[in-house]
Amino acid sequence: MLVVQYLLKLVLALVSKHTNTFISNKRTLRSPFLFTTHRFKSGKYRMTTPTVVTQYADNSEVDIAWDNNLPLLTTRGKTSISTVKPLLHIARSPKYDLIYNTWYVQLTGFNFDSIPDTISDISLTVEMNRGGRIADDTIQLCYQGELIGENQAQPAFITTVSQNESLLHPTTTYSGDLTKWKVTNLTSDMIQDSSFGVTLRYKSHPAWPHKTFPVLYAVSLQIS
Repeated sequence: MLVVQYLLKLVLALVSKHTNTFISNKRTLRSPFLFTTHRFKSGKYRMTTPTVVTQYADNSEVDIAWDNNLPLLTTRGKTSISTVKPLLHIARSPKYDLIYNTWYVQLTGFNFDSIPDTISDISLTVEMNRGGRIADDTIQLCYQGELIGENQAQPAFITTVSQNESLLHPTTTYSGDLTKWKVTNLTSDMIQDSSFGVTLRYKSHPAWPHKTFPVLYAVSLQIS
């Protein structure tokens, strides 16, 4: 009995030590089940969430809008934003397939805590449920209502020797120096402007027929 009590105390002590270390590191991951957003910190440049979220469409009659909960992406609590209808890929061989887009989501007003004197990197992290089918269409910076730089949308899959390997992950980080984003003359004043941010749009899978709701959980930006 004494041995069992000793082992129980030892386990509790190890768990407590691990928990304290986990909290002190301030590098916690967001649970895909609890949908609780945490803040990451790398040096003094913190990943920041938007304060303004709007949507618009190229063709409002065809493209699929997001639901009325879209502004919840500005919060740091439970967030689960979906489209009002699923995205479809309808096979129509021998005709062309039908592939649908979402409305654009424009996220601005990031209110960065600090901006380096020399900007070298922009990291965008998007957490979502793609259902194994929802692909990128537009992942691009925006400023004063216009898209700037180059679209960072990733392909839905890459073709390997034996199969097509999916690139649709629940958490995607679009990261790179300014030469990858291809933004010229980007200044600290532009980044601090309330109109600076990112614009996202998604589409149904280009190769596989499906009926899938895209679900957004969190979007954050880091400038370093």
